[in-house]
Amino acid sequence: VRAAIMAGPDGCKALNDKYAGLVKPDIVFFGEKLPDRFYALAGMRPASLGMDDSASSESDFEKCDLLIVMGTSLVVQPFASLIDKVPSSCPRLLLNREPVAKYNPVMALMGRDTGFRFLDASNYRDVCHLANCDDAVKELASLLAWSTHLDAYVDKCGGWPLPGPVIEQISAQPEKKQISRETASAMAKVLQGIMVGGAPSAAATEKDDVSSGKLKSLFGRLFSKKKQDGEEEEAGAVEDGAG
Repeated sequence: VRAAIMAGPDGCKALNDKYAGLVKPDIVFFGEKLPDRFYALAGMRPASLGMDDSASSESDFEKCDLLIVMGTSLVVQPFASLIDKVPSSCPRLLLNREPVAKYNPVMALMGRDTGFRFLDASNYRDVCHLANCDDAVKELASLLAWSTHLDAYVDKCGGWPLPGPVIEQISAQPEKKQISRETASAMAKVLQGIMVGGAPSAAATEKDDVSSGKLKSLFGRLFSKKKQDGEEEEAGAVEDGAG
């Protein structure tokens, strides 16, 4: 199938003529239903999926003692939620070109305490190494003294590809300014009001009112700056036109 795809339309036509029909690779396409075994091994509730109670007993995520995540954007559900299916004591290692599924303190206040906590002060188990997946796996194998065995397997498949670019690690990247817990709480309240189609509760405490005031002030400064930047760009365009 790979050779036919790489050969273009003529290759696909030849494959179709050979087998008298379309050929589907053994993968799950975007938007296609995942097999029941996926939900069983992920330990998802069988009742909502029409599976019997014995399906959840196959779950291997609750038995996981190390989770390694490689080469993914972690934005498509339900796969993206798998990183939160392992026990809270399970270390999680991300080998990727960019950090993904990062913990959001505001969403945590709204009940969605999920994601990797790479640079968060509460992190005790998440590790991120940024690199091409092949390069990251080679480094990991070297640390484990498995390089000889891994290289032998890879050589049978055509050998390693050329090394990718060196990517700056997140620990070396400038940290973003952290917002206060009070401001995060006020933001969560505003977002909750939007999500349920109403305004935040009128029974807010005085402290929350102060936080809401800070949030409004912050948004006000941001919108004011955007408006000022827009006016300056417009003025610059007028001057360029006059010139």
